[in-house]
Amino acid sequence: MMIHTCVALRPCRPPLISSSKSTLQRPPNCKFSVRNCIRDPNNSQKLVMEVKEKLEKEYYDLPVGENGRDDEDMILWYLKDRRFSVEEAIAKLTKAIKWRQEFGVADLSEDTVKSIAKTGKAYVHDFLDVNDRPVLIVVASKHLPDVHDPCDNEKLCVFLIEKALSKLPAGQEQILGIVDLRGFGTKNADLSYLTFLVIYKLVAEHCCELGHCICLPGTKNADLSYLTFLVIYNLVAEHFWELGHCICVPTNISALSCK
Repeated sequence: MMIHTCVALRPCRPPLISSSKSTLQRPPNCKFSVRNCIRDPNNSQKLVMEVKEKLEKEYYDLPVGENGRDDEDMILWYLKDRRFSVEEAIAKLTKAIKWRQEFGVADLSEDTVKSIAKTGKAYVHDFLDVNDRPVLIVVASKHLPDVHDPCDNEKLCVFLIEKALSKLPAGQEQILGIVDLRGFGTKNADLSYLTFLVIYKLVAEHCCELGHCICLPGTKNADLSYLTFLVIYNLVAEHFWELGHCICVPTNISALSCK
């Protein structure tokens, strides 16, 4: 994980060259067949239909519709994630659909998370960033595990990610995470919640890739609690959230510009 520290963020302006190219770089060990699938939409569509047919035959009891076993966009995402391996995509996709059922993702709404959302601990920004990514903001100092119901925290987490994903423009597959760590202390530390995030990624396998995470510590010299957070973040988030960059910015969140 790369961690960048800067004194302030300059006003965001549209890049002369789209930064999205960096997200399209393929790993050196990528097989030719995988690259060929990415370049050939027809071949990708064939694999989507193959997965769809297998799910219909072998997992007919799974729900259909949006985020269901016949959701072709969702199937394609998992194929990309598993380098177009049909069997691996099916394995992860079925786990995701079953988890969504058990957690009751479809039942989440503004009303069901209204109480915990009022704390202001996390929210989705009204506007996209300059790279057309939905922005999810987390205020760590407002997370109080001894006060708030863990179940409510988990529901809010899932609901907000679902909300951010619903704002994705066509062709965009990333969201931007901003973690405001000003005032973060031991009272805000919550290992059980981090465990939930790991399960959420490994089991639910949410269709989301966090392109960048911007951390806002309170001072230039991060205190012990912040360093502890970074250690946990490095061990957990880097491996399970496919995080590209973590940017540490000792400045006011108002310095960030959105569209």
